[in-house]
Amino acid sequence: MVFLAGFSIRHIRSLWEPTRALLLKSQELYTNQWPTKAVVFTTVSKIDSKEQKNYFIKSTNIEPAPLLVSLHHWNGTYKTIDSMAYLAAEANINYLRPNARGENNHPDACCSDLVMEDITEAIEFAVNNGNVDQNEIYLVGVSGGGYTALCYYLKTDYNIKKVSVWASITDLNAWYRESKIRKAHFVEDLLNCVGATQDSQNLTVLLEKRSPLYWGMDTSNLKDTELSIYAGVYDGITGSVPFSHSINFYNKLSEHMGAVEDSIFVTNDERLYLYEGQWTNKNPFKTIQDRKVFLHKEYRTVELTLFEGGHEILYDHAFNELLTNK
Repeated sequence: MVFLAGFSIRHIRSLWEPTRALLLKSQELYTNQWPTKAVVFTTVSKIDSKEQKNYFIKSTNIEPAPLLVSLHHWNGTYKTIDSMAYLAAEANINYLRPNARGENNHPDACCSDLVMEDITEAIEFAVNNGNVDQNEIYLVGVSGGGYTALCYYLKTDYNIKKVSVWASITDLNAWYRESKIRKAHFVEDLLNCVGATQDSQNLTVLLEKRSPLYWGMDTSNLKDTELSIYAGVYDGITGSVPFSHSINFYNKLSEHMGAVEDSIFVTNDERLYLYEGQWTNKNPFKTIQDRKVFLHKEYRTVELTLFEGGHEILYDHAFNELLTNK
């Protein structure tokens, strides 16, 4: 199924500014404090014995309830306020916010084996100390959290039912070059992640080793986990992560899952529609949370949605989509 429309590069800012206040409101639903139900617990890594703090909300349902694992963004930590925590508390489901080595600016972070183990240990704590339906574990992340979610999706043997990633980084080497052009602080973060300098001869290799786009995609390990990838079509222009990261990951994963028909992939012609801003009315717009969808692709258990927006997550849609059986 495909929904496709273009946009005019010349008018991006005029299109973007009227919705800017709405987007900020959506992203900043709750910014002052954690829900009163949220408590902090500590895990001790089985790998290096370091402590990691995490936030947890325990459902008070009599019957086992879903567990929502929400991963912090690139320069966030477990302390970073998360609107998903309020949605989970209001729905009375279990909620988990792992620290997972905190900000992505040192070698222990950036989807290292330590990060992957930290997330697993945090989930195990929630399962052992909460009222968790182990067939209803969900993973969500935006930006750096989406990056971590994709890494965990590829690496874990844990039974994750659905994964929802937004504005995700998938190729650290490409993002390094993109961040250099923008003179963004992420350049230093990325160098610190891999313990390198801009002159390091093996910099590309080191960055690719931390990039889910370059990891092996053994689909037998993915079981029946559903993966939804979202990106705003203005990201990379008004935001920090070009939506090409999401396209490239979707295409590669679909190929590894066995897709062969051109209609499954995001084709070069479709990329041109998106990059060059050509309008088409061949298909009516689909919407998510009142946002137009410019492109939607799906294959087996993975789907890609490019929508009218920037570097963001649409909290209500992400929450409801995760907890709704298709």
